Amino acid sequence: MERGMEMITGLLEAGGMHVLPVHAEVEGGIRQQYFVQLLEKALTMDYTIIPLEGINKILPRKELSVRKYQISMLPGRAAPCAC
Repeated sequence: MERGMEMITGLLEAGGMHVLPVHAEVEGGIRQQYFVQLLEKALTMDYTIIPLEGINKILPRKELSVRKYQISMLPGRAAPCAC
């Protein structure tokens, strides 16, 4: 799990806007301590933590490209995903 934290922290160091999908086992379950550590680290790096709805409200719509998604299997996923 520490390697995953290092990888995510490295991405945060580059700046920008990031979306972290969180599963129940992380948010309030058996891996909750890692979720808390990640949030604390992001806050020390001056990130603002907001729900996805908040990101949706501030997106520069005119600058975003639009593309058709497709449903396909992704490595490590048990069900097809939109990508």
